[in-house]
Amino acid sequence: LGFAAKDSLANLFAGVSILADSPFRVGDFITLEGGCRGRVTYIGMRSTRLLTLDEIEVILPNSVIANSRIVNESGGPGPQHRIRLNVSVAYGSDAEFIRETLMACTEGALSLSTSRPPQAFFRGFGDSGLDFELLVWLTDPAKRDLVMDQLNGRIYAALNEAKVEIPYNKLDVYMQPAVQRDAVSE
Repeated sequence: LGFAAKDSLANLFAGVSILADSPFRVGDFITLEGGCRGRVTYIGMRSTRLLTLDEIEVILPNSVIANSRIVNESGGPGPQHRIRLNVSVAYGSDAEFIRETLMACTEGALSLSTSRPPQAFFRGFGDSGLDFELLVWLTDPAKRDLVMDQLNGRIYAALNEAKVEIPYNKLDVYMQPAVQRDAVSE
């Protein structure tokens, strides 16, 4: 009986802890350490329910939540959420043109915040190319995957249209002609 009650008591104490600490509220969009991501629909004494982007309700024991890292994507001063898109282009590309192209790809994109403008940065010199980062703020963290897909598609099309090479790992092998050996005569 004590062994069977152990899990129920753990969930109950974790539920009290979640309700007391309020790391998230009903309506918040959270990501748990194991990768479960969704909007909180219910917080109870024994379990918490999340509605995933696939419209599947996941019921998690509070002890699991209490023992995992929680990222509250709705937390902070507002519901906005920033995403980062990393882009590499071939060495020799015009850095200012790439910045302008990345910024142009954000115009008219879905769910982007109007109060926080996008930013494009030249981050450094990578192994195969120049590394850039595009940062955009979303009005709804649930739209992250949709916006990333839209922006990545726009960036790829814009770079292809401008004939900017996107680097990839490659290996160049140089073959030297074989050295001819003189015949050894006896």
